[in-house]
Amino acid sequence: MGRLRKTRAFSRHEVLFFAVVALVPAVIALSRSLASTERAMATTGCGIIAAVLPVIVMLLIVHGRLVYPVYGIRVSSPDVAANIVAVFYGGMHAVDEMMGIATFVLSLAMMRGVYGKRIAFLGIATGVLDFIGAFPYLIGSTLTLVCQVFFAAWFVAVGLKLYGMRELADTGHSDLRASRERPAR
Repeated sequence: MGRLRKTRAFSRHEVLFFAVVALVPAVIALSRSLASTERAMATTGCGIIAAVLPVIVMLLIVHGRLVYPVYGIRVSSPDVAANIVAVFYGGMHAVDEMMGIATFVLSLAMMRGVYGKRIAFLGIATGVLDFIGAFPYLIGSTLTLVCQVFFAAWFVAVGLKLYGMRELADTGHSDLRASRERPAR
């Protein structure tokens, strides 16, 4: 049973590394898609996400020390384990706050342009919930789950829209060209 738990923990941990790597081109595409309508907000929001990505990777490395020994060195002291957990959750608190701000700013940028108000309003709600979700020890597990579901839903909605923009660009759709040709502010 212990080996199965470690295998599950390993796979979840590794998936998060790849998810962070996958966010790099997504953030670039998001920035480009918003640059023609709201350049300053797009740069700010995407810049915050870009700044958060290395922090997430570092937190994954810290978290990994609880599960995987390095060179046979295990976390064996409760005090050391408590310190690692405190650093991890303190870092995740900062990540959640920064992602909340980024989501909010990017959603304001989405109010005009090709994303539409539905995705923008979902993002504004998500940004607020991201910030609330930065305090899981105060809000409990149910509200934390709600915050995380909204965050995932916003990423899926934005990703689907970006994917659709790629298809529109391939077909030469005039609305997408027009949104790209608007002068930057």
